[in-house]
Amino acid sequence: MALSFSKTESFYIIAAEDDFYTRETAEEIRRALFKGADDPSAVQVFDYSEKETAASVDEAIEAVLTASMFSPVKLVILKEFYKLNKENLGKIFDILKSIPAGTCLLMTTSGEITPARREELKARGIGKGNLIEVSKNQAAELPGKWTAEYAAKNGVTIDADVAEYIITESNGDISSIKNEIDKLMLFAGDRKELTKEDFNSVRGVTKDYDIWALVAAVQNMQPAQAYKILDALYDDSSPEAILGTVFSSIKDLYIYIFYEMQGNAFRARAVLGGKVFFIEKEKRTRLFKKVRYEEVVSIFREADRKIKLSHRDLAKSVLTLMFERLFTLLKEKNG
Repeated sequence: MALSFSKTESFYIIAAEDDFYTRETAEEIRRALFKGADDPSAVQVFDYSEKETAASVDEAIEAVLTASMFSPVKLVILKEFYKLNKENLGKIFDILKSIPAGTCLLMTTSGEITPARREELKARGIGKGNLIEVSKNQAAELPGKWTAEYAAKNGVTIDADVAEYIITESNGDISSIKNEIDKLMLFAGDRKELTKEDFNSVRGVTKDYDIWALVAAVQNMQPAQAYKILDALYDDSSPEAILGTVFSSIKDLYIYIFYEMQGNAFRARAVLGGKVFFIEKEKRTRLFKKVRYEEVVSIFREADRKIKLSHRDLAKSVLTLMFERLFTLLKEKNG
């Protein structure tokens, strides 16, 4: 989800936890600065993420203040500039008003700008025009938005469940998401819709044993089928993605139940989209109406904690136990 720049400022601070976003934004600025006449010799990068290998701050300052010999414009990037000590950071800030025309300085930092640093920027007259941020809330939404934008950019649509699973499996890492979408597009060829069948073919699984078959078995309380599917897909899936996808599907059931209790099933369809088809067709909420959402969350939260602490070989047992506890709860509440 990169920004568009009709013109560039003399400097920018990019603050984002997702390195992919930082790189994409830097590339957008680079394209706007060079206007299609990119010159690698006019781009210099100084990395301060590791103190042992950090370049000289004086060299970076000289690079900013010295024009390129072969290009009318120049880009200088300071990675993780906030890891500089107070004195060197002050040196960088002091040259911002002296950056020559045609030069753009990018300063990147991981995470959010702290209140203290924000006050310092304000005191130095650095405003919103020079500050590009991605908050934690925005970062959480970024993978979904980027996926939709990337698909649209390539003229394809992605099945909502497939997109959700890819995002969950990648833990929101956009580079991984892009790689998975690229593989699906390569497999689909000229077709403009990326489907579950495409996903299964790329992964080498059949429809009866994919992640969505597991979701159906769990929601319909079919233990034997659920364990059989888990065995079939586990080796080619991450335990975190399996847990996340099944939990997300159950959360959708409670969203539907909430609106249904309000007599507003139409709103549920608007919120959940195509997912409603199977919820209504197979009456998947029927087993969960008598179970408090908090009880289900507790089971999944405990499993999630154990998976994070477990070796992959043990994670499968954690998932199996999680399903056993869920099926026992559903059986107790439904008689």
